[in-house]
Amino acid sequence: LKKSIKDAEIFTNLNYRVFRLDRNQNTHPLDPSNPKKFKRNGGGVLVAVSNTVDMKPTLVKSNARAEIISVTFTMKNKKKLCLTTCYRVGTLQEENFSEISNHIDRVSKTKSIARHIVVGDFNLDSVNWDSSVGICRMHQKFLNLFNDHCLDQLVQQPTHCRGNLLDLVLTDAPHTVENLEILRHNELIKSDHFAIRFNINVNEVIKRVRPSPRRIRNYKKADWQAINESFAATNWKHVLDSSDINVSWDNFKNIVNKTCDKHIPYIKIGTKATPIWYDSDIDKLFRKKERLRSKFQNSQNPEHYKKFSDSRKELKNIIKTKIRNNLFEETNHNTLTKKFWSFFKRSSGSPRIPHNVHRGSTFAKTPDKAANLFNNYFFDQFSNPSMYDIDIDFTSDRDAPSDMFRLSSISEILRNINIQKSPGPDGISGLILKNCAATLSFPLKILFDKSFRTGRLPPDCDSALIPLL
Repeated sequence: LKKSIKDAEIFTNLNYRVFRLDRNQNTHPLDPSNPKKFKRNGGGVLVAVSNTVDMKPTLVKSNARAEIISVTFTMKNKKKLCLTTCYRVGTLQEENFSEISNHIDRVSKTKSIARHIVVGDFNLDSVNWDSSVGICRMHQKFLNLFNDHCLDQLVQQPTHCRGNLLDLVLTDAPHTVENLEILRHNELIKSDHFAIRFNINVNEVIKRVRPSPRRIRNYKKADWQAINESFAATNWKHVLDSSDINVSWDNFKNIVNKTCDKHIPYIKIGTKATPIWYDSDIDKLFRKKERLRSKFQNSQNPEHYKKFSDSRKELKNIIKTKIRNNLFEETNHNTLTKKFWSFFKRSSGSPRIPHNVHRGSTFAKTPDKAANLFNNYFFDQFSNPSMYDIDIDFTSDRDAPSDMFRLSSISEILRNINIQKSPGPDGISGLILKNCAATLSFPLKILFDKSFRTGRLPPDCDSALIPLL
């Protein structure tokens, strides 16, 4: 490809929109060790989009010093599919790899792009695609690049007349590529390479996975008086009378959970999310408005329309009032922050976890890979455990000082606990600890004293649940 070759010379029927990057010294610099490798009158990359394709193609802006271009297509679900084509000369090394890598990085970090397909001649003739191992260092770097971006290589047979697999089809969504086939030599084009043909499923609907219905305690209907009376009547010294802190802790949790199950009803949270400001008052007005609308549609009576119109205005006004009060008349900072982000996510339509998650140059687009990426991140935040060869004997320790864990201090902490925080691995809600501060401070004191004496913590106390925000 060069400037003197016009699009009309390549596609004589002019039924294609052509995106091209002609070969030049910027995208294909001269290799000093092999100056004959540079072909001034050849090379370059091109994407031709048929006018019959009912999707608007858009060229992705890039300053990459490599023969690589990307074109995006907006699918029916408003997400974008990106098609990238690349040609890599085998003699070009680190600088060319860096340019290609940076271009693919930028595409992967674009939030609106949900699917990415990369095609082209990468000249990776030493790669064993079954084991994903490259013999030379540069080929292995490309393999690592593809793995970091979750790009699966779909071509499984040679694409060159010498028996090499050089032309690749890579994608982060293999189910999007259908009916892939390698054509016979010179079947579609006259070349020493074999043409590759495949279909792209652009009708795929990317659905946001909603959580399954779950049962939770309805704390609004909790009988706190009965719960506190039950805790106060419990012989905690007998229940927690075990030398093993883990056994005592399990007994404590069992008593708390059984008591709460008895006096706190459960409700089922469905998958259909409603705004936090949507309450019974709005629901009643909404149903009233719908009844009046249906009545007017059946009768076409102007009086019925007047009632329907007034009801609709009343509903809009109360919704505005509820939203304003919910967001701006809140004194609790923690609650306000939670309400703001809930409102933001609902208004923007963005999921809690983005579709594309990346850390550095490693990308993840599936739930299991994203979870592993988060897990590795949190794991790296901690230093290696210290290996001190010190024999510590706690058996001779006396009871903790009487003022080490005071009932008043424990009760004060429980009363001021932040109920907006999610429960930890023990599953005990902050609402239970706050509303039962007076009756739970005593058993907790027993547990704290025992833990101090034995030098051991229950498993629930040295682990944590990390939510993905």
